[in-house]
Amino acid sequence: MISPFDIIKHLSEKTPLEYEISQYNPWMVNRGFSNMMDTVFFAEAMNKYYSLDKDIQRDFLYFGIPKGKRWGKWTKQSDINNIVGLIMNKYQCNRQVAETYHKLMSPTDIKQFEEKMNTGGR
Repeated sequence: MISPFDIIKHLSEKTPLEYEISQYNPWMVNRGFSNMMDTVFFAEAMNKYYSLDKDIQRDFLYFGIPKGKRWGKWTKQSDINNIVGLIMNKYQCNRQVAETYHKLMSPTDIKQFEEKMNTGGR
């Protein structure tokens, strides 16, 4: 099984890579290309025309994107998401309700809540 990161590298660097079209995941590839300044418009175009066949989408990216090495950063979870996760666990609610609770809490409330929910360990 080939990873979407290998396919992104293949499309960026124009390296030879043998894979079946069923292994091509347009959503992941477009997400990877949307993290880079010079390929964001290509990813946006493919998101706009998501109904095209996978091989047409792949060919558009392969022949449209200039050859080059690209390293885009994937976004990471922020501390707010960790607090929202703690609220979800404590009160057994969904993310939307937990985000509402988080907005209502003051910074001191958040600190006290984190200390209360700290179970230790690694």
